Amino acid sequence: RQRQMCISDMALCAVRTLADREGEAALVRFYRAAAGGLAVSAEPMTDPEAIADDALRVTLGSSRSELESDVLARIAGLLTS
Repeated sequence: RQRQMCISDMALCAVRTLADREGEAALVRFYRAAAGGLAVSAEPMTDPEAIADDALRVTLGSSRSELESDVLARIAGLLTS
């Protein structure tokens, strides 16, 4: 249960980081792309991780590693404040 809470908290932190960095409209575009609402690839994908990575790249011009870095920086800031 604690692991699930931690994962949920990390996901929320990632969403807040994206919204702060890119804006609410960009976050909505990303969600729509990741959910299949926008064409993000010519090939159908079945891997959710690949879909999210493609949506990050296409809608936000970003990558998973950039987002992870931003999230870790945000967490570090919260821990030191």
